[in-house]
Amino acid sequence: MRHAQAGACHTTLDAAEFWFVACTVPNYAPLVLMNLTANHANHANRKNHPRRGCSRGSSISRFTASDQCLGNLTSDGRWTYIWDAENRLVKLAAGTGVGPQISLQFDYDHQGRRIRQRVWNNKTWIGNPTNDVRYVYDGWNLLASLNPASAVPQAYLWGLDLSGTMQGAGGVGGLLAITDASQGSHFCAHDGNGNVTALVKADGSGLAAQYEYGPFGEPLRATGPMAKANPFRFSTKYQDDESDLIYYGYRYYNPSTGRWPNSDPMEEEGGFNLYGMVFNDPVNAYDAFGLQGKDGKPKPPKWDPGFWNTPANNNCCNYAYDRPGGWNNTPYNLQPGELGGMKPATKQSCDDIKKRVKADFPNDPNVGAPKDGKCPEGYHKIKPWVSADGWGFHMQRQDDDGKWSEKPGALGKAQRCNPNKPEQKGDKPCDEMCVPNAARY
Repeated sequence: MRHAQAGACHTTLDAAEFWFVACTVPNYAPLVLMNLTANHANHANRKNHPRRGCSRGSSISRFTASDQCLGNLTSDGRWTYIWDAENRLVKLAAGTGVGPQISLQFDYDHQGRRIRQRVWNNKTWIGNPTNDVRYVYDGWNLLASLNPASAVPQAYLWGLDLSGTMQGAGGVGGLLAITDASQGSHFCAHDGNGNVTALVKADGSGLAAQYEYGPFGEPLRATGPMAKANPFRFSTKYQDDESDLIYYGYRYYNPSTGRWPNSDPMEEEGGFNLYGMVFNDPVNAYDAFGLQGKDGKPKPPKWDPGFWNTPANNNCCNYAYDRPGGWNNTPYNLQPGELGGMKPATKQSCDDIKKRVKADFPNDPNVGAPKDGKCPEGYHKIKPWVSADGWGFHMQRQDDDGKWSEKPGALGKAQRCNPNKPEQKGDKPCDEMCVPNAARY
């Protein structure tokens, strides 16, 4: 075995009845890959295997971080972190005599949403908290904060986020306005990555806050009377000023270190770096809930029947475009041409449907027939059908795995389909078309 600064070593038998040697490594040791020599029962095929065990802390800057076996940060030289059995941060306390000597406690509901935050002016959570806030949600979007008297110090108005839906991107870029009990209502301005860059007074009298960020979301400048009162800043996520941690839903993000204090709940499915923030590229990517980074580029449709199995809010056109009901402030049950102001009211032909689809994406030369059977990057195929009598139509789409699917109007459920077979007998096939992907993933 090769190791660095190892402590006591011992030989033991694992559950599969193989002997191995384990050595303790202190938290102040630099991270190394430890090679274990595994001796099989017949002493043949002797190999070196890296063995992953309890997560260790690593040296960060000029202080030492320590982790527990579940990969949760317990101390970073400034704060002491306490986690519950579901790896949720439930308590924070000042870990040194430098800085505010405070402690915090967080409560969560059955969905894992933070519903209460308390702050004490001591390190032991003793006595009455100096600040006690409860939170009210619509899904994962925060609607209001409540004080102990159930008054509303702040309320929040949400619209479509970066996904083009209400919460597909976790609300990133979707905060429209903030109403503060003492300073009034303000509209939010965002940059292209969903960061709040300014607050504009609703009465039109000027700016109330401006923000600038570093590459990992660290605040560089915050000015204006609402700059501190507004908790939604980087990536439209709630920042706790007491700790400077940003609450994403499933995890808290520390912009000063550019990493999460606990490992990814999705494990390696969210990326091999369990503590890394969106591929170490927050300038060009975002994270919806603290689970998996997204680069912000529209992706092809995914086969996700559970998302679409609602008969009322979406139809075959919403499904084919991969834009759920309400996209771009249009009515539910989107019809071809509706985004371009051309609602069908007469009998349809394939040429009519083609014109209406093109009208939905004006000035986009890539909307139309595939070239050499393929759509350009950033586009996916749809296949329209027209009923025999010309009064109805249907649409199918090609998902990212190459298979075709549809959302029949009568069933209201997404299902896999044959692109050469219509929903109803007698429907006439139209040529395949390319339409732009939606930023829904």
